[in-house]
Amino acid sequence: MLQSEQGIVLASVRHNDRTSILKVFTRTRGMVTFVFHLGQAAKSAARNSLQQPLTQIEFQTDYRPSASLFSMREIKNLHPYRSIVFSPVKSAIALFVSEFLSHALMGEECNPKLYSFLTDSLEWFDHTPESQCANFHMAVMLGTATALGISPDTDNYEPGAMLDLREGCFTMQPEHTDCADASTSAVIARLLQCSLEETKDAPLNREQRVLTLRTLNNYFRLHIPMFPQLESIAVLEAVFS
Repeated sequence: MLQSEQGIVLASVRHNDRTSILKVFTRTRGMVTFVFHLGQAAKSAARNSLQQPLTQIEFQTDYRPSASLFSMREIKNLHPYRSIVFSPVKSAIALFVSEFLSHALMGEECNPKLYSFLTDSLEWFDHTPESQCANFHMAVMLGTATALGISPDTDNYEPGAMLDLREGCFTMQPEHTDCADASTSAVIARLLQCSLEETKDAPLNREQRVLTLRTLNNYFRLHIPMFPQLESIAVLEAVFS
């Protein structure tokens, strides 16, 4: 039976001339793979917008217990973005976030807290000036870690402590080499304690952002099976150079 669903498009792969395969983080089922029939959106511009990374959509679908690939009907763009698709910087950040979420949420089931965090974050991202969004992708990574229950614990943080990437805690005496240096650890501890709005005030330079981003990538590789080295990190490094 058809039901109404909402979701965030994380990836789109053209299957043939008539269909694309979409990876969507949905409101009620978590990560789901759908087949999107291109003829359902009459204009090419509409089809393209519905397949852009991080587009929020509403649609009808039939979740059959035995299926692994589901179809969509009556698809519409739930919250058309005002700035993300028109800003090269925001588009690069969105590309990274979509790649990150595609791997971080692989197999993730219904998670209302995470879904609300992502939709609220995307609304903030779309309405906030580009110049204040340089830390957005790292805030999304840490917020996602919190919603997944794998966030580093800041209870024992003190200046000079290092983030133990294996244990997800801060320590003055690491017992192995899977640790962030004290400077990068301080950045991560601060971002963990910031609201999304407050992250725009974190005065990080390019080198700090690069090191923090690569450290967070390594953190997720240790805590999520099969999590890769994210390819779009290089794109962000070029954007913020």
